[in-house]
Amino acid sequence: MPVTLKITSTKPANTQFFGEVSEQNSQMLKTFNEEIRVLPGCVSNAMEVVDNNTRIFTIVFDTVENYANYHEIRTSKLGWAERQEYNLVNGIVSEITETIG
Repeated sequence: MPVTLKITSTKPANTQFFGEVSEQNSQMLKTFNEEIRVLPGCVSNAMEVVDNNTRIFTIVFDTVENYANYHEIRTSKLGWAERQEYNLVNGIVSEITETIG
């Protein structure tokens, strides 16, 4: 069964998203998103900019197993913990929705 992951990230006004803070952060996220696209079972990976403070990332995997593989890989990537800490300190909140089927 396919799995759709939707991550809606919202930041306070006058705060930058992690990838906007520096060229290094921007490149890190670009590389990570490129790596997601070639993961086994990744059907699509897209970002929608809703407004200056909200972004929606949608990733679709063909099976629950490939989705689980993504979760294992993402937390081991360089910068993952750094980004999580940045978001916490700067009031950036992410709502995660997983849909199976």
